Amino acid sequence: MNRQLGQQGARPYFIYSGRQLTNCYMPLGGIGAGNVSLTGHGKLVRWELFNVINNEYEVPHLFAVACRDQEGRTTARVLNSRPSGHLLQQDVGHGGMGLFPHVRETAFRGTYPLAGIEYRDPSLPVEVALEAFSPFIPHNSEDSGLPAVLFNFTLHNPTRRPLTGTLLSLCCNPVGNGGLAHPRASMAVNRTVRTRDYAGLRFAAEGIPAGDLANGAMMWLSLGSPVTTVPYLEWMDLDDFWRHFEQTAGLEAYPRRMYARERRKPGYGWFGALGTPFRLRAGERRTLTLALCWHFPNLRGALRCSREQEEGTLLGRAYGRRFRGVDEVAGYVSRHRSRLERATRLFRDTLFASTLPDGALDAVSANMAILASTTVMRGADGRIYAFEGSSRDSGSCPMNCTHVWNYEQTLAHLFPDLERTMREADFTVQQYPDGRIEDRYYQPPVCDRRRPVSHESLDGHLGCILKLYREHLRDSDARFLRRHYPAMLRAMDHAVRKYDPKETGVPHGRQYTTFDCAFWGPNTFIGSYYLAALRAVEESARRMGDEARAAWAHKLYLKGRKLQEAKLFNGEYFVQGRQPGRPDDLSIRDYTGGCLTDQLLGQWWADLLNLGDLYAPGKVTAALRAILRHNRRRPLRGHASYDRTFADADENGIIVCTWPRGGARHWPLAYRGECWPGSEYTVAALLVGRGRREGFGIAEDVRRRHRGERRSPWNERECGEFYARSLSSWSLLTAASGFHLDAPRGLLRLAPRLAEPDFGCLVTGAEGWGFFRQRRMGDLLTACLDWRYGELKLSTFELGCLPWSPARVRVRLDGRAAPVTWRAHDHGRALDVVFDAAVRLTAGARLDLAVKRSR
Repeated sequence: MNRQLGQQGARPYFIYSGRQLTNCYMPLGGIGAGNVSLTGHGKLVRWELFNVINNEYEVPHLFAVACRDQEGRTTARVLNSRPSGHLLQQDVGHGGMGLFPHVRETAFRGTYPLAGIEYRDPSLPVEVALEAFSPFIPHNSEDSGLPAVLFNFTLHNPTRRPLTGTLLSLCCNPVGNGGLAHPRASMAVNRTVRTRDYAGLRFAAEGIPAGDLANGAMMWLSLGSPVTTVPYLEWMDLDDFWRHFEQTAGLEAYPRRMYARERRKPGYGWFGALGTPFRLRAGERRTLTLALCWHFPNLRGALRCSREQEEGTLLGRAYGRRFRGVDEVAGYVSRHRSRLERATRLFRDTLFASTLPDGALDAVSANMAILASTTVMRGADGRIYAFEGSSRDSGSCPMNCTHVWNYEQTLAHLFPDLERTMREADFTVQQYPDGRIEDRYYQPPVCDRRRPVSHESLDGHLGCILKLYREHLRDSDARFLRRHYPAMLRAMDHAVRKYDPKETGVPHGRQYTTFDCAFWGPNTFIGSYYLAALRAVEESARRMGDEARAAWAHKLYLKGRKLQEAKLFNGEYFVQGRQPGRPDDLSIRDYTGGCLTDQLLGQWWADLLNLGDLYAPGKVTAALRAILRHNRRRPLRGHASYDRTFADADENGIIVCTWPRGGARHWPLAYRGECWPGSEYTVAALLVGRGRREGFGIAEDVRRRHRGERRSPWNERECGEFYARSLSSWSLLTAASGFHLDAPRGLLRLAPRLAEPDFGCLVTGAEGWGFFRQRRMGDLLTACLDWRYGELKLSTFELGCLPWSPARVRVRLDGRAAPVTWRAHDHGRALDVVFDAAVRLTAGARLDLAVKRSR
């Protein structure tokens, strides 16, 4: 059924059709640059290119194709199948171009960052398929932040006679309106543009000041093909225009009405048509490329960034520093199209070549789309400013929220330079002299002045320490850590001074958390964070030559581990203990004897950063089993909860907290009955990292809830759409591969956890990425690191989880024997390969290992 889509590189799992198209839409756009979503039916919806957040704003637009055979018979179809469900209401009137004849059905291939559509209609003599994408190239943040979407339409003539025709993009000029609550009474200007690099149709407006919220322009262009345009079409002209297009299979003879200025009333949304003619021989296949580019650089820094909010400082757009207008964006995209497409496709193909189960790979890949959503903004200063999620007409929960963004791993692995901008803010302007780090960004350029907050989130504060160490591990040298090491110590000292003044290793008192409530007394949600942060400080101190601080952190960690295990492990899982003196405060909502899904979140962090077991391994395993036993429901039918619904009764999920032994307080923690995808992924990764395949089953449960029938596959919601907590899904890949990178030391370790005879996955470094493959055949294990983009500095390469002890190791670099020394350790189940001199792998380099079994 989906043969053509399948041949284009997608596993059948990633192809959506039928009812799965009901809520199927993928956001396309650069990181922090705005986006538009492509539905499974083929329509562009949720236009958020502009200077505000408003996902309800629709720009009337369609793609269509018309063709003529040798007998003069013509056929035209809108490249959009009729939608169903809630998307139907967005496809009426001229927003969906009324009842122009649509193709009969579509199938959608969703392998982010590329989206594919196959259009099916037996009455259309030409076969049409689309592949759409915005450049997404990890470790190239500039090209991954372009305000552009490319549309590759592949046309195939299956008949025995030639066909002629036209590919059409018909669009209304939205400039001056652009999702604003108060559109500008500006004069639409639609202009044909022809340059050496491209031809297109430019949409702008007169009379809008340069600093106005409505200022900007957009352009539809054709790359590498001649075009015909009709710059001005009135809404009332569209029926006549369609008849002409259908009867002539082109735009050439359509009368160009050059409307007088007095007829072009201010505020009127004029349509413009861009046609790309084609001729296909019998059996010929040809690709036509269209692009949508935009330039709306006046994003406000208001906390809500709402369509209603026109005041506030100017946050701007990072792309505004590179390009002075949409013409420069179009020129850059046109000149670099081949390189941008080649690198984006290479990344997609590398990621999807992984041997991870489909559900886990789906979780890893689909949530990358959050980076293209309005949850993430990149200001004119180049920094990342992010909400927790994106609501219908504003950002959800400002800004750079430390505790929710503690779960995020995707940006940190794919674009570490952008992640470091968030740490720069955490440990400079966000940190007070006493060491406390604000949990939200409340100052310029987001606000016009610094605004005080009433509380701190301890989990967010401790997470900043862990994230700082993570960013060090993903940097090419130690300068980043050296610059922020004093601030790291101030942050750790603040946590100890306020929450553990007697240095017991167990935080006490009022501890505000991501659950929008505080816990009172000892617990391992905060306690494991605390232990992991101490270990991160210990490791950082050793790298800085601060042995006294390292010894202090290690001693406190050991005390805390011992006391937390003794006081908080009930023989089955870790609980919250009671502390005398609890105030009568409704913001304190404990979970006491409850089984909390996130009870081991610090251990999840420790796994990610190679900090070791925070608690006895047997107790960690027991707690994970308890979470599966008590919190995982398959299905949720019978589960009672007044909370928000992210999973339905007939679906599977993990509940935030349960009380299998009773003892819940009258006011227990908030959100206790919900299923949070981001937290479910952390449990899944903890299991996978310990060789338990149940983790993949958890990921599959989450992704089955997002298969298009009820929820978009690229939009996991919590407090807002495209919720940042779901970016924890990247940890499934690192857990399955046993990935550990210590870039300053030139160390890369891979240890596939599940003893599979054939394992492969994407590997990210500090400056690039590649593909790792490990195969086991009898007494021989082979491993290959194929570096595909950027560079990797490598001094030591480690293989872990070996099936047996090695007797002989052969190492080759680009086909030549590499001078190395090797040693086996961990009872022969791990192998260290140390290069005599550090090597630098560049794109196309290949490292091969052959490991012979010891007898």
